[in-house]
Amino acid sequence: MSPLESGEWTWGELLGVVEADQERQRRLLQSQARIAWGQAAVLCRHLAGEKQLPIYEVFPFWTTDEVNEMRLNEYRRRMERMAAKGGNGGGQ
Repeated sequence: MSPLESGEWTWGELLGVVEADQERQRRLLQSQARIAWGQAAVLCRHLAGEKQLPIYEVFPFWTTDEVNEMRLNEYRRRMERMAAKGGNGGGQ
């Protein structure tokens, strides 16, 4: 038996549940729209032959710590490539 059938909920409580569900649905759809927009931006840059933006700029869902870790890993890869080429990248 549902809370409505048992008479345990008031109409105000039921309205609150419906409004909360609508808000949750709205936020989910907003998130999906941001993802679709980011996908379109990545595709357009690719088709235009432009350099891709970092993923954390296109899809802003990461924490500051996660973004800093991604940047650190990118700089580490650059430094390792430079070291493998023999030093300061050829600029003297």
